[in-house]
Amino acid sequence: MADRAPERRCRAIRRRNPEMTSAGGGSWAVNRLGLSVLGQLDKENSFMSPLSIYAALALAAAGATEGSDHLQELEKVLRSQFGDRESMKGVAEFLLAIKPDSSDATLDVANAVWIKDNVKQEYASTVSEVFQASVQAMPASAAPINSWCNEKTKGMIPSIIDSIDPRMVAILTNAVYFKGMWKDPFKPESTVQEVFHTFSGPKECMMMQRTEEKMQYRQGVFRNGMKAHIVLLPYKENEFAAKLILPETEGKDAFVKLVKLLAREPREYVEQARSFQERHVELSLPKFKVESFSDLSEALKSIGLQRMFDTPGGFQRMSDNLQIRMEKAIQKVNVEVTEEGTVAAAVTLMSPSFGLVCQEKLTLAFDRPFLFFIEHSSSGTVLFAGRVEDPQFL
Repeated sequence: MADRAPERRCRAIRRRNPEMTSAGGGSWAVNRLGLSVLGQLDKENSFMSPLSIYAALALAAAGATEGSDHLQELEKVLRSQFGDRESMKGVAEFLLAIKPDSSDATLDVANAVWIKDNVKQEYASTVSEVFQASVQAMPASAAPINSWCNEKTKGMIPSIIDSIDPRMVAILTNAVYFKGMWKDPFKPESTVQEVFHTFSGPKECMMMQRTEEKMQYRQGVFRNGMKAHIVLLPYKENEFAAKLILPETEGKDAFVKLVKLLAREPREYVEQARSFQERHVELSLPKFKVESFSDLSEALKSIGLQRMFDTPGGFQRMSDNLQIRMEKAIQKVNVEVTEEGTVAAAVTLMSPSFGLVCQEKLTLAFDRPFLFFIEHSSSGTVLFAGRVEDPQFL
């Protein structure tokens, strides 16, 4: 990266982002984005990290041309302002504040940006100082980037990109790693082989974890009349929790309808997070592993980020080159759920390039497709979200 003096320009003074000055505003922005994207991912076992996508898009927004349609689209989707450093600080403070207070859970969030010499020093200093991103020169091969992914995800995602396209001006990356132990672990001796009913037919010999205890439960009733069983499984110290959502109606149509509803009306997810009751539940849950790869480009276009992919010239705070547009947006996610707890990791990569009411015992068997979320309990921020349709058993 070539050293040069930061550019000076006159800018209107903008106040600190109002939506991001509280955990509630930040979590709503992240969750809204995540549910919208999840609704666009039709691939079986699609998993994603809303937090990671949001952080990577924030790095892109920091380089979008001030006053441009590109920046306006990003600010609308991210529900935040990125006009100057002061307005970005609320976003960064929220993203960096989501971390456990105890040693019983691990949540690591990291940003890194690889840039060519024609990327402005002011952009590099902004992402470094505001978003605490590691800024490095664009490597000749993908090896340093993949090594960073492997390190930040503790080996769960060893690589994210195969090669460096010479048209790439910058590579923006975010990694999220989570590890949490259940507050009430499943007993390994209770895990038995059972059938998991996928949409294409029964899957034999699925290892199902079993437990029977008092749990936080809610029967979700959505505005379109759909109903679902919703269970919260807390991790130690109650700082994080897994939320399981199982439609009462079986079949693919009902499952897809629920996913699309949450994508279209994300406040339904927030409303269903209220008023849980303690309920005696006999629960069975697959012991599973999901590996998911998503090309996010079309999904992000569908939720309102059309211009940054299709129209060059919108990243002039990053580079003066008017041919730059967002070329690539991908994410890898790995999730493992066992009797002890959950380990999950995500890496998001984006690259601007040259253009182109009864209290009886309830028996709940998650032996058919369901939705799986990992949340930060106090803020409600969704760290990981996905569709468990045909899980690989561990």
